[in-house]
Amino acid sequence: MNGLKIIALAAFGCGIPLITAQPAEAAPKACRTTDNLGSFWSGHEANGSWKFEFKRRGCSNVWDASWYNPSIALRGGMHKFNGVIRIYQNGKNITINRPSSGGVSCTYNGTLKRVFDEINTSVNGTYKCSNNYVGPWFSNVR
Repeated sequence: MNGLKIIALAAFGCGIPLITAQPAEAAPKACRTTDNLGSFWSGHEANGSWKFEFKRRGCSNVWDASWYNPSIALRGGMHKFNGVIRIYQNGKNITINRPSSGGVSCTYNGTLKRVFDEINTSVNGTYKCSNNYVGPWFSNVR
């Protein structure tokens, strides 16, 4: 519906549902008084082969995450995994803790950058994993 989230609320004591519409950006704006993390990140690691999406749970630092690699999928290998991560902000500094996936855990460190205004934000930095993989990463923040 044109970027709108529809929320159905049952009127208390009445069997008629009340339907209200909110802009898709309503949830992140509520969080912007305390941080600039938005509610959805999409980005990539290293050379862009591993892509990711992070979806925030409310205004918490807990995010549902998924990573996928289209080139591995073409070769029949493991190309997607899901997990729960935590994102921490200290000023412009961002730290992401990714728990073990297949025995490998990672820490992502980066810097939050406003591209045009408070809505258009990005993060870039470096990740390091327990298997000694190290590389750059980038994400758009919405």
